[in-house]
Amino acid sequence: MDVGNLAAFIDATAETTIRTRPIAGLSIAVASDGRLIHSRGYGSADLERQTRASAGTVYGIGSVTKQFTAAALMQLVERGTAHLDDKLSKYLSGCRDLHTSVTLRHLLNHTAGIRGEADLDMLVQGASSASPTASITRLVNDDLFDSPPGHVWRYSNFGYYLLGVLIETLTGDTYANHIRRSVLDCAGLTATWCGFTEVAPQRLAKGYTKRGRHFATVESPSLEQTSSSGALYSTVEDLVLWQTALAQGRVIRPSTYQRMTTPDILSTGEPLGYGYGFFLTSCGCYPEISHDGTSGGYSSQLAHYPTAQLTVAVLTNSEAHEAERIEKRITRYVLGVPEPTTKDVPLSTNELAAYAGTYLYKGLHIPVHIESQRLMVQTPGGNVVGLTYQGDHTFRQEDDPAVSFEFAVYSQRADGFVVVREGKTLATLRRLS
Repeated sequence: MDVGNLAAFIDATAETTIRTRPIAGLSIAVASDGRLIHSRGYGSADLERQTRASAGTVYGIGSVTKQFTAAALMQLVERGTAHLDDKLSKYLSGCRDLHTSVTLRHLLNHTAGIRGEADLDMLVQGASSASPTASITRLVNDDLFDSPPGHVWRYSNFGYYLLGVLIETLTGDTYANHIRRSVLDCAGLTATWCGFTEVAPQRLAKGYTKRGRHFATVESPSLEQTSSSGALYSTVEDLVLWQTALAQGRVIRPSTYQRMTTPDILSTGEPLGYGYGFFLTSCGCYPEISHDGTSGGYSSQLAHYPTAQLTVAVLTNSEAHEAERIEKRITRYVLGVPEPTTKDVPLSTNELAAYAGTYLYKGLHIPVHIESQRLMVQTPGGNVVGLTYQGDHTFRQEDDPAVSFEFAVYSQRADGFVVVREGKTLATLRRLS
């Protein structure tokens, strides 16, 4: 690997991204064989203070937090304090009458069958209650689940919040304290915190969203709202160190890490693309162990390619999901994997009408409509994106070809669709009208 050429490529990629995408600033770290070979910041960490982003800038990492939560629980499994096939009702008081047989394993790999609307309930309850843990556990009843455990994969922030509650129950300590002592300190992380209030203001990137031609600040969710699902803040260098510590057995046993990064199988026989806190996909022929996150004006991506011994961490202060896009450009350059190609197959208005309608995602209505002979989707964030047809009821997002929309069509119109990015299933939506 030519480190000089790599640095020039990363610099050019970052500068182009800041110029053309809705990002104020970002930081990037790359490691090869566990050795840091590139670490740098670009753009602005804080536009108002005119603070430049650096390798030491701290960002919200959102759902990358789930790796830390999963590792903390697996430490308890290693000690025999908990078991993967223990039922949820064993640990949560007031949940003894649950009819569902959801286990800790189901929560870890997002197969508990938790309804999508629970993620919104989690944010509301965490924000409005003086005792968020009690408010969250009150939501745990049979109505919380709309699918048998182990039958479908559905990404659930609520499920990982429950794992944090279980950790607190089993340890008698707060999630934040336990993560610091048992996980962060074990990994040797010195620039990772639970909640933004713990971060020195001069080190913290301000989260933004793009509104028209200008950036607007985004209020970060509180620790009580996101907790074990997405409350951590970190730097790119600490994230690379975290991945190295996991692989070297400094946090959990190597056999435990292997278990966490091996996919389970649904009751339908379908293999999962998710382990315990890790997406398990590939970039070209290279297996990928990764996670992404978007929360409070931040976007994050941490990816490890074990057969290539490559780790890439990208953090941005933009709520647009840009970090993974940047990571993949760098990874493809290093590994020699070509960029994905897209088609633009023309469809008539009548043919496009089969996909138009209103779809449901986590309690939100997502409209899909036709505009100028193009299918358009309004995302949960309110942005409208165009789609290009690839054939076989599959579309790609015009401004991000790595994102595909795979519609299920069994009669004259689509019954729903699945959103996939870089081989990872992000969301499953069903038609309302």
